[in-house]
Amino acid sequence: MLLQMVFEKLTKLALNLGRRPFPREHKCVELLIGILKHSPRRASVYLPNREVLNFVLELEDLNPSVAKSKREQDPSGVFPQLEYPWEDLAQGRVMSPATDLSILSRLRDPDDQTLIRTIKFAQYLLKELPNLV
Repeated sequence: MLLQMVFEKLTKLALNLGRRPFPREHKCVELLIGILKHSPRRASVYLPNREVLNFVLELEDLNPSVAKSKREQDPSGVFPQLEYPWEDLAQGRVMSPATDLSILSRLRDPDDQTLIRTIKFAQYLLKELPNLV
């Protein structure tokens, strides 16, 4: 949950530095990558590999606001979220972020480097973003 929030705040920082309006939704990493791709210092920008980007996008999809929006569009669907339990009507049970998120298996796999690479990408942005926008 905190990592998702980090990327949301980094996107807002990039928008603020570029004097652009903030998006009203929580899905914004693609916007951040777009800003980085069009940076005046494009040659020095480190962009993550597809696996890291997909992981961050998956975290965004698990944001409670995004899940709520999806649930409003499809009340019978199952929409896991990072912060709160959710109901799976088909299984007739309440699911928990601590035990039932599909990304947990990836995070628990000691051979999977996605989480480490994602944190390194966030650290890079925190340090370099003011110079890139």
